Amino acid sequence: MLLGLFGGIAFAGFFAVGLGYQPTAGRIDYGMMLVSAISFHGVGLLWLNWFLRDHEMSWITALGLGSRRLLLALSLGLLTGIVGFFVCHQVGGLVTAILSRFEVQPELQITVQALRTNASLAWIIAFGVISIILAPLVEEFIFRGLLFPILKQLGFLKLAWWGTSLLFALIHFNLHAFLPLTVLALMLTWLYDRTDNLLAPILAHSAFNAVNFALTVQTGAFSSAGATP
Repeated sequence: MLLGLFGGIAFAGFFAVGLGYQPTAGRIDYGMMLVSAISFHGVGLLWLNWFLRDHEMSWITALGLGSRRLLLALSLGLLTGIVGFFVCHQVGGLVTAILSRFEVQPELQITVQALRTNASLAWIIAFGVISIILAPLVEEFIFRGLLFPILKQLGFLKLAWWGTSLLFALIHFNLHAFLPLTVLALMLTWLYDRTDNLLAPILAHSAFNAVNFALTVQTGAFSSAGATP
């Protein structure tokens, strides 16, 4: 997935240079953002499809759609996502206050910056699909569906909880969002461990991003917790 991300950006950059495109300082490059998302989450989605096929597992089984406790998992997922947003918002505010004492200014995530500018409706829809659908699906499969249970089964319980949560926050490349996203990841891990259903953290992640996305688009509000794509 990382190779896909950097490879996609490099390919798009070389292609743009070939066309004579010159980036403007201070201007958000929506096209490059879309390439980054597709080359990371898109590649991840393809990889997951191959992974499930190789293990002779359907998406219905992998997502836990046939579980008898599906309604409970969905309810807990939605509740955790909404509660997680407010918890991470408070944690993000605390991080911002602490860093401001060291004269470190909050750095908006690139997706939030884009949504707070005069982005067209088409770009807003594209970012919405990535943030609310694609990113939660791929990231929860990777972190909660694969890495967490593998490390747990190997006996590395603390690494399963903290390692995957810290890595989840790290891949979003934002200092101010690092602690809030670590807290979110721990909540998502608890949710998966509690329900044994991957659809629960996917829904929670999606709800978290949806609330953040809606507030950012409709009111221009910025949550220090940040969206996760």
